[in-house]
Amino acid sequence: MKLSSVAVAATFVFTLVCASALCVEEPPKTPDAPKDDQYKLPDNPTVKSLVAFCKKLEGKEPQSQAEADEMQTKVKPALKKACEQILALEKGNPTDDSRYANRFLLIFKLQEVMEKGGENPTPEAKKELLAATDELKKFLSDPKFTLEDVALAVQLGDLISEVDEAKAVDYFKTFAKLYENNADPKVAEAGKRMAATSRRLGLVGNEMVLKGTTVEGKPFDISSLKGKVVLVDFWATWCHWCVKEIPNVKKNYLGYHNKGFEVVAVSADQDRAALDEFLGKSKIPWINLHDKDGENAALEYYGITGFPTTFLIGKDGKVVSLKARGPELDKQLKDILGEPDAIKDLPEAPAEKENPLNATIKEAIKEEK
Repeated sequence: MKLSSVAVAATFVFTLVCASALCVEEPPKTPDAPKDDQYKLPDNPTVKSLVAFCKKLEGKEPQSQAEADEMQTKVKPALKKACEQILALEKGNPTDDSRYANRFLLIFKLQEVMEKGGENPTPEAKKELLAATDELKKFLSDPKFTLEDVALAVQLGDLISEVDEAKAVDYFKTFAKLYENNADPKVAEAGKRMAATSRRLGLVGNEMVLKGTTVEGKPFDISSLKGKVVLVDFWATWCHWCVKEIPNVKKNYLGYHNKGFEVVAVSADQDRAALDEFLGKSKIPWINLHDKDGENAALEYYGITGFPTTFLIGKDGKVVSLKARGPELDKQLKDILGEPDAIKDLPEAPAEKENPLNATIKEAIKEEK
């Protein structure tokens, strides 16, 4: 349970949560404070001036490594102090500003508990972590939630999934019910994504739904492979880690295919010609699915946004692993199918394709010149 490494990432993600795509409110424009004074709270502070101060810090972007280092040590203490003063001035009134301050203080409390627990937390530290997480969950599920709360709820769910996938399934289900039928389309969309994430994280021990079209144009249904051990790999030709993993998948395919191992690769490539060229050069022997624009229905149904995403399915058709890559794939297959057949020549990694987004950016820069 690597809590401290998660905590480091969470510090920036949570502290700057209003930069999320879910948020629509821009930080108010306030005069720049003197450079040496930028973390100093306003003189004669009011609730509004303190909130403006906090939002200015949220929107602050470092212009150098030195400034980034300075922000890492000074932003959080300044925000914490300002939020405490906001609550003191509000005197317990349930205003939007007091909710804004409470959100930050609960985030900081969770971070501090995580950092205190370290890499190998004691039972007491785990108990504190659970209590702090539950307190933040309770706050976020309040009917008066804001778009910032929704963004934070998504981030908190991702954090919980790093620590305990079983708890994350329940967490995402709870918040999906709270959000997915909301009148605000941004909130409803977040709820749908959370429901999809709960389906993905809860797949172990359950059957997976996967249909599509092979690159040869034939309909496919994963149920047709029941009785085999199946690796389902969501990937794209422009994904570095996807391409890097291909030799390992090919090695296992060659070693275990005669023992009942199959691979189903689901391409997210929008460029079909690029995919066909890649498959031809790479001589990939397993089943390859590609639907129009690379939008297989399972991507949305299981909330898959990162590649590669892999699932290993047992002979009974039920998922046995959500992390079947690298040495873990080797181990899982050996546990299920025994020793692999001998392989004479190990495959090499095929050449990578450039991410189409990068190509678009380069083209735009070229046009500007």
